[in-house]
Amino acid sequence: MASVKRRDIEVEVLRIVSILGIAVFHTFLPWINALFHNMDDGVGIGVSGMTTSFTALFLLALIALLGSFGNNVFFMISGFFIMPSLEKDSRTPGYWKRQTRKTLRRIAVIVASVAIIGALCWLLSLVLPMDYFSTGVVGRFTMGLEFIWLYAIIVAFAPVFAWLAVRIETWANVVAILFVTVMGLNLYVVFFDQVAQSSWVFDWRKLLSGATYVVAFLVSGVIADSWRSFRHVSGIFFIGILFVTVIFMAGLALPGDRAVIGALTYKSTSVLSFLLAVGCLMQAMNLRDRHREQRELRPVVDESGLSWAEASVKARWNRVIISAASGILGFYIFQSLFNPVWESWIRPLLCAVLGIAPGSTNRALPLPSGSLLFSHSLPGMMTYKPVVVLAFIVLGTLLSALYIVAILLLDRVVRRPLLKLMRLA
Repeated sequence: MASVKRRDIEVEVLRIVSILGIAVFHTFLPWINALFHNMDDGVGIGVSGMTTSFTALFLLALIALLGSFGNNVFFMISGFFIMPSLEKDSRTPGYWKRQTRKTLRRIAVIVASVAIIGALCWLLSLVLPMDYFSTGVVGRFTMGLEFIWLYAIIVAFAPVFAWLAVRIETWANVVAILFVTVMGLNLYVVFFDQVAQSSWVFDWRKLLSGATYVVAFLVSGVIADSWRSFRHVSGIFFIGILFVTVIFMAGLALPGDRAVIGALTYKSTSVLSFLLAVGCLMQAMNLRDRHREQRELRPVVDESGLSWAEASVKARWNRVIISAASGILGFYIFQSLFNPVWESWIRPLLCAVLGIAPGSTNRALPLPSGSLLFSHSLPGMMTYKPVVVLAFIVLGTLLSALYIVAILLLDRVVRRPLLKLMRLA
């Protein structure tokens, strides 16, 4: 993870937003796959009543962007802080020796975290009603954690990137060319070659996914190097990309253009998700600087205009946020390993909201057209009422939030203390 001496609360909030985005995305992933990618897993999950529902298509389209958004934010925050620090250090003697030692330590933290959380999942499988480690263990800890291993690779090469950034005068142009190339290939994938992916590590779409996250890391480093220039447009860019995303997705959901929605939200190839992550990163940094400037201009005796009790509550909340955000690596690992079990627990609850019997083996809606859940839209078709869709989304979001709290608490009492014992934290 990116390490900073002074924790900026705006950055920590963005980390938590990325965690929430990942959790919500995975909660609704079966419905997203069925609606936008025709990937039905054979379980009746109420998709038929959503195909003609603007509310369902619009909200699930936005949620579909959150997975890649959260991943990009993860890499961008790291790049924003790691790259400038490494670039400064690369100008001094002994750079490679120092960074080799620090890089090995960072990778050791990642590997140790995987081992700790893997052991925790195994212990949970002994006491909870689940068959977790009977099959697919190797795949679960290899391709199932490909995002984590990719992060380890980027961390390993970060000193090389920083060394090149200092010595190539046109480094920003190089990164810009990489950005345009990778985003262009992403658009090609989503519109012309979106076929079933192989689980093999060298499947070229997986390689392109990795390249996207490398670009996210490098782009954020360039933004950090030229932050004074980027800060002037951060607010406009943030509002603009939010507005474009909402309007664009609404425009596609209104006529029910599910294929195009699926293409534009397709995993890490989503250019919209990437730009949303850039906008949120820039806005978080802009707010950080604005708050710093306000503190510098405010008289010391003012104590930020807060009473002692208010200041105490604010400080306490800040500590909670920082503590929660510090568990982001643990969350990614645990969520990746445990998600199949979690999904099997929550799916019956979400299906119940949609009036679908758990275990149904077809996508046809079992309830009569006169049900309170549906409104007529087209002849012979039923559409979920907006209130039903909203209840479905709200419940899924609340369950996701509870899942996050549980994971972060486990991370705080298990992974982080053990890392301290290993002298890795």
